[in-house]
Amino acid sequence: DFYGRGLARVIIMLPWAVSLTMTAVVWRWALNGESGMLNSALMKLGLISQNIQWLASAETAFPMQVRIGILVTVPFTTTIFLGGLSSIPDDLYEAAALEGATLFQQFREITFPLLKPFINIAIVLNT
Repeated sequence: DFYGRGLARVIIMLPWAVSLTMTAVVWRWALNGESGMLNSALMKLGLISQNIQWLASAETAFPMQVRIGILVTVPFTTTIFLGGLSSIPDDLYEAAALEGATLFQQFREITFPLLKPFINIAIVLNT
């Protein structure tokens, strides 16, 4: 628990809650080959010298679609993991600390095994 937890959850979930149609429109605008935000940013950074037509060929369009798909699912996956982490009882960590377990050992022996069902859910739903 921390101050502003509810606000943090709203900020994390907002991109996921926006419809996929709106997300597609925004990314199509950002990837516009003539005046898109991505081309503008890359030109200002000096990484490219001319505009790239991101959505004009499969070599650039498909990787961009994969990246956008991953970005769109990050908030939902984060929420799944937050739910899993909040379901782990604190007294397990207290007992492990009393027994002398390091943070890595606590993660390996408590957190990761108890998160496996949530990891499986995230993999299935994201795939």
